[in-house]
Amino acid sequence: MLFESRSGLIKRCVAFKFAIKMEEASNVEAQGSGEKALINTQGVEKLSTGLLALYKPELERVKKQLLEFTKKQEALLEQLEAENKNFQEVMETTELHDVMATVKACHGKLTNIKREMGVIHERTARLKVRT
Repeated sequence: MLFESRSGLIKRCVAFKFAIKMEEASNVEAQGSGEKALINTQGVEKLSTGLLALYKPELERVKKQLLEFTKKQEALLEQLEAENKNFQEVMETTELHDVMATVKACHGKLTNIKREMGVIHERTARLKVRT
């Protein structure tokens, strides 16, 4: 298979490593019985090196992408915090406008009360003059 999928290659590598482990276990048992152990360590090293060479560039690319996304996320977080601060300032400004509107309404009521008191004072002064 010249164009084997990566998942197929991974399955074969895992199966090969499993076979090597099983062979090592049988060789350890065989050593106890006096037989000679045969382990192809060069093959294991070449397989490991090949597997690392196969996936290392992709993993480095993914790592760079994750770092880039993290930087962008931090920038967005800073922008969001700035917008929240601006929103709070706008809310405080809105509250200030509400307070000013209340002051204006209260000032109008106070002016009306003052005018009515002036009118009442004039009436009482006229009544005193009449009596």
